[in-house]
Amino acid sequence: MPLAGFAASAGFASGDWASILNKVLDTLLVVLGFAVAIGVVISGFFFVTAKGDPAGVKTARDFLLWSLIGLGAGFLAFILINLVSSLTGGTFTR
Repeated sequence: MPLAGFAASAGFASGDWASILNKVLDTLLVVLGFAVAIGVVISGFFFVTAKGDPAGVKTARDFLLWSLIGLGAGFLAFILINLVSSLTGGTFTR
């Protein structure tokens, strides 16, 4: 099924690319939020099971750090997309 047909079946008007991109971005932000939450929980599990072992604590700290870096990168991408859209006169901003 072509993308336009899929968009029409999902309730979007033909050629309404801005709303499709908004939905995709919203979905990706939700997925990012879940991934970061899972990463923080796993990092906490690593901290608890490390029991003071320096290698285990380092693993947990690194896992937490990279989860938070991923969150920051995701929000930075969101801000950048909206900034470029507003500077170019696009309709992608909320």
